[in-house]
Amino acid sequence: MSLFIPMAKLNNWIKGLICLLFISFCTEGVAQGIYLVEFSDKSGVDFDPYEYFDAHRIERRRQMGLPISDIHDYPLRQDYVDKLGSMSDSLRYALRWLNAVSVEASSSQIERIGKLPFVRAIQELGQSMLPSESKELFEVRNDTLLDLVRGQLELDSLARYGLDGKGVRIAIFDVGFKEVPTHPSLAGIWGNGQVIHTYDFYDGDSMVYHHDMHGTQVLACIAGAYKGKSMGAGNGAEFLLARTEHRLKEKAIEEDHWLAAMEWADRLGADIINSSLGYSRKRYSFEDMDGEKTPTSKAAKIAAQKGILVVVSNGNEGARKWKYLTAPADVPEVLSVGGSFPMTPRRIPFSSFGPNAKGQIKPNVAAPGFVVGPTKKGKMDEIAGTSFSAPLVAGMMACIIQKEPELKPKQLIERIQKLGHYWPYYDYEMGYGIPKASRLFRDDPFSQKDSSQKPSFDVFYRGDSVVVRLNPEVMNDSLQRPFGPVLHVHVDGGKGKLLDSFTIPLENRDRYWYFIRRPNSKGILRIWFEEWLYEENWD
Repeated sequence: MSLFIPMAKLNNWIKGLICLLFISFCTEGVAQGIYLVEFSDKSGVDFDPYEYFDAHRIERRRQMGLPISDIHDYPLRQDYVDKLGSMSDSLRYALRWLNAVSVEASSSQIERIGKLPFVRAIQELGQSMLPSESKELFEVRNDTLLDLVRGQLELDSLARYGLDGKGVRIAIFDVGFKEVPTHPSLAGIWGNGQVIHTYDFYDGDSMVYHHDMHGTQVLACIAGAYKGKSMGAGNGAEFLLARTEHRLKEKAIEEDHWLAAMEWADRLGADIINSSLGYSRKRYSFEDMDGEKTPTSKAAKIAAQKGILVVVSNGNEGARKWKYLTAPADVPEVLSVGGSFPMTPRRIPFSSFGPNAKGQIKPNVAAPGFVVGPTKKGKMDEIAGTSFSAPLVAGMMACIIQKEPELKPKQLIERIQKLGHYWPYYDYEMGYGIPKASRLFRDDPFSQKDSSQKPSFDVFYRGDSVVVRLNPEVMNDSLQRPFGPVLHVHVDGGKGKLLDSFTIPLENRDRYWYFIRRPNSKGILRIWFEEWLYEENWD
């Protein structure tokens, strides 16, 4: 199945800047289902963390003050596994973190397995929402686009302070890594031996350099180079590459591969896991996007507890009926990344909306979703999707870990949120906004504005109307904002939940804007406009 975004609609979205073509695929079902069978206990099993883990993993846990191992690391009871093997068509993965085995079985076999006294729960694995691949229809010079992407994130400031992710290990889960050994954009990391482990969970071997370019493009957004310029921020990092997805078949087992890859990455010492993949509407409802129900969300939460920062795309569903984020972007402990235009700091239309099903903030931040990336036969071209927003942020996070290796995932997420250009404002479109790397090096790293900045607006009341008076000097700046600025308003109910939130496109000639305060409205009113924040506590 293919999906083409109509030209007229696309022109309305981006005012003629770019046009994108999204292609997704569907597959035929398999005769037997893939099920996750969860056991009741791990009694009697032994475990030696020094024998199991890479030394890098043990050292990182010590730096963060975390235990070297916990019950999630212990192996499964082999007698339970053997019993399932005798009652199903085939065993797939022994998943320590979930105390479960994934099996291929018929419904009648699953019914019998469900009656075993040591089986706690059974869940059928769903299908994945494949990463969207896109190509541009409006030519933009690649070097100019790269400058826009780097400039929006202020990546040059990281390089000036000598940060490039060195000593940090990043795992990438994707659909394929074709041409990684030969593509000019990745010659630097390949020649330096920075790809240290690989595994193809489809074929059961270490050869991942085939099938698709999507993973190659994701890797380049972290550590690629084009015309002597870094494409991301993590050119000094080490990489673990895992192929967990297939473009054309057996989508029901891709969640299974993803779960196994999480434990593989943990064992080999991953500090960051980047997954530009999502699971949603083909199997789950929005109510399932609560950070707890889907298997991938459960595993991502465990990874965070173990000191691994999981960075995921928020999804490419913003213009589709589903609209919302995809698992495991729904997990509060996961760093979820939405997409922005590189030309202007606004949400790119395909980027999925938050919040999660509990009303918690998602995405956490946003980054350009239209970038330069490697394509077939050693070429470069424009590509689009939140698949590429996430690795741009993952590279920035590698630099922060390099600078402050003691930070745990929760602290790392707080750090990047406070670098967001909206901070402390946030919404469900771009989270705390686009992280500005230069803020990491200020005397007051998380100050929002400098002392010389003029207010872009002020606020006064007329009855129950909240009136925003716009600074004419700001509104006259039409050359830098040919499509007008955007006013952001929310009412914060606390604990990351918004009672109300909206964005209002303005025209450069506008001087006032107002809205009505609802009766008995309570919470913190925040209005953000052109780098200026207004806050008021509505008691």
